Parts: sequence; structure tokens; C-alpha cells
Amino acid sequence: MVYGAYAYLSSSQINKINKLVVIGPKNSFLSWKEEFKKVFDQKRTLTVFDIHSPDFSSAMFYKNTGKFNLFLINYESLPTYEKELSEIIDKKTLLVFDEVHKIKRIDSIRSQIAIALCQNVIYRIVLTGTPIPNSYQDIWNFLQILYSNEYNSFFGYTKQQLNYLEKTEIEELNHKLAPLFWRVTKKQFNVPVENEDQLLRV
Repeated sequence: MVYGAYAYLSSSQINKINKLVVIGPKNSFLSWKEEFKKVFDQKRTLTVFDIHSPDFSSAMFYKNTGKFNLFLINYESLPTYEKELSEIIDKKTLLVFDEVHKIKRIDSIRSQIAIALCQNVIYRIVLTGTPIPNSYQDIWNFLQILYSNEYNSFFGYTKQQLNYLEKTEIEELNHKLAPLFWRVTKKQFNVPVENEDQLLRV
């Protein structure tokens, strides 16, 4: 889904972005590299800035970063490289937060940096399989990432209110969220039905 958006927005006809910056857990980096190659094959060459590659050094932030089309940054690195990232991430960036529930804690340093990095970015995506693991307050940070300018006028709930929503408020909030997210189901992926358990009684 993300690479489809990236292909469209970076095409010569549209030319809205020139790079993809992914902030996520370190164990997601390999998938982003492999999926790039599977999606684009010979049509595009992957030039990746991997903050965990063996040859990485902080000096790379001050060299020719324009040659990279994919930047991979882990959440733990945000406080260390906030300034450098703020110079790379601009209006020509598609900014993606993978496994965004990793920064669900309200007012944490990492979540504050993530929200700040988004302020000059037009195109933003958050990815998560567990958007609301505890309470509706878990959506606060990623809605600030996506819609910081529109949040008060469209959603309007305070952090405290999100912890104690009435049933009608939950229905209203779900209705507002519905058009803004895209979920692909197992059925759409043609995932076969799971096998029944075979019980061995001893």
C-alpha cells in the first residue's frame, strides 16, 4: 500500500515527493528493503539510508543525502538524530511511521519528536495492527501525527476524555475514524481458513 502511494506521488507526472522516510522498529528494515525490490523490480534502483547498516556513521547525515530514496530510522534513534532528521524530512517526503503503537505513550520524548517532525510534511502514513490496545487515548499520538492541524476542529477530544468515553461518544469517534484508515483483511489476501486443532488427550 505504501509503495503504491510512493510510486504514484514520486512519478514524473505527479512529482510531489522524492523520498520515503520510514520510522519504525529495527526488525522491520529488512522487509522494507525486500518489498521495494519486489514491487519495483528493475523499474527503480533502491538507494537506502539504513541507520543500522554496518557502514553507517552520523557524518552520513551531512553528505549527499539526496541520493537516497529510502531512509530507515528506528524509534530509539529519534532523540539522537532529531535535528538531522528535521533537515532531511521536508515537503518532498512521504513520511511513514511503521508499528506506530510503539510510540503510543502520551507526551513521551519519542512521540513529541515524531509529532514535531511531521509539521512540514504533506504526506504522512501510520501503520499499526494494534491501533487501540488499551484505551482510546492510544490514538492520540498518531492522530496528532496525521492531523495535528485539524484535530481540534474535527475530533476535539482531550487526552483525558479519550480515557472515559461514553458509548455514544465511542460510536461518534469510530464514525469519524472510519474514512481515514485502510484495513486489508485476511479474506482480501485470500488467506486460507485455519486448520482445526487436533487434540491429543493423555
